[in-house]
Amino acid sequence: MIKYNSKYLNQNQIIKFIFYAILFLGTFIRLFVLLNSDNFHGIAAGKVVCAQSLIKHPNYLESWIIPAHGPIHLYLIAFVCKLFNDPIFAPRLISLFAGVGFIVVYYNFIKNAFDQKIALLSSFMIAFFPLHIVHSVLSTAEASFLFLLCCGLFFMEQYLTNQKDRYLIYSAIFISMASMCRFEGGLFILFVSLFLIKQYKKIFMFIGIASILPLLWMFFNYQYSGSFLLFLSASDSIVHTEFEYLRSLGENITFFRKLFYWPSQLLAYFGWPIFLIGLFGLMKIGYKKNKRILFLFLMIIIFFMFKTLKEELAMQPRYGLSLAILFIPFFSLAFVEILRKVNSKRRAVVLLILIIYVLLRGTYLTAVCIPKTPDWLVYTGAFLHDNLEGDNAVYIDSEEDNYKDPLKLEINTDIDRFIGKNHFFRHLELMDPLGRKRLKYVVLISKRKMQNLKQVFKAGDCKVYEVE
Repeated sequence: MIKYNSKYLNQNQIIKFIFYAILFLGTFIRLFVLLNSDNFHGIAAGKVVCAQSLIKHPNYLESWIIPAHGPIHLYLIAFVCKLFNDPIFAPRLISLFAGVGFIVVYYNFIKNAFDQKIALLSSFMIAFFPLHIVHSVLSTAEASFLFLLCCGLFFMEQYLTNQKDRYLIYSAIFISMASMCRFEGGLFILFVSLFLIKQYKKIFMFIGIASILPLLWMFFNYQYSGSFLLFLSASDSIVHTEFEYLRSLGENITFFRKLFYWPSQLLAYFGWPIFLIGLFGLMKIGYKKNKRILFLFLMIIIFFMFKTLKEELAMQPRYGLSLAILFIPFFSLAFVEILRKVNSKRRAVVLLILIIYVLLRGTYLTAVCIPKTPDWLVYTGAFLHDNLEGDNAVYIDSEEDNYKDPLKLEINTDIDRFIGKNHFFRHLELMDPLGRKRLKYVVLISKRKMQNLKQVFKAGDCKVYEVE
């Protein structure tokens, strides 16, 4: 008996050592990407711009309410920007710590939901998952959302194992916070509560606690606009605009493209070998090993497919990260089963092939997707920073919104200099008279030309006009 326990402990120690090595490598690659990239992403930079507005105008309700985005991540960015007085680098640290912390929590969550070997392989997959690496260095909400969501799922698994109410409370709090980073977190409140279907009192307890933050958010949406569901209508409006933009580029968005978009994204995330083995794990083994995680995955992907068909969920790969983290364990489950069926020599070869495949594919795709601001945008920002005087204002118009807010960060000036709520080129009369009086420069990121304005700077597709 003593001999068996000592072997068991040694095996545990080996697995822990391997996990620490994975965690180190996962942290290293995220740090490397952080130091060799920047925050060039429309949503990432936009969050920082909104945070700067909140810092300067904390007494305005509109500074706290950005309807299309959950508020918690915005507030975190505002806090670190204020603390470090750095809107360029500091906000990205939130995603870095959340991204690294997620690997730890994810390992423990999968260990509880499945077993230690499945958790080890799954944490390796997520450590070198390119999309997660990139969003661990951008100031978008994805890394924070996944970290908080996984904490909530981990504590729910703890509760279902130990039946201790404190774990249920922790789970509700974390999933509630996740829902205030990305709104699909509300789906997890609903679907995770169904794990308690045989404990109806606990369902009310869980939903009651998890709904506090969403209800507060709805209340302030009402105070701001008179609509409790402003955040949903604002989000839907943005998504419809994105679909219209894709169609304007000539893309053929068919029924089948929308229907199969999210399954196709899982394929794009991992490649054919992992995708097919993962499907096998879902269909053949998943139901026997963990019905709860299988249920979560199926409910989320069905909901995503339905909303995309209605054009109320944009076809953006980053939105599917929650699907990816639920899919990975089923690949790991099937892969471990495959290893058990081959002899020890072949087992080592198969495992080595997987490791090389994940490392090479992960590092290559990360390098391809690494965020880097174009030089012409940097030069434009520097020009405007050096030439703005007094209370001069700037209007930025772009055919591609991903350039607008990154340019604002590059200009590195008072947030109130930017006039951005009016369609200047189409409706000049709708611009606020005071803003129009202050307007000194118009930035056009486009191949279009403007009349009656003096062009003073040009770089790439970016033209800066002086208002005469």
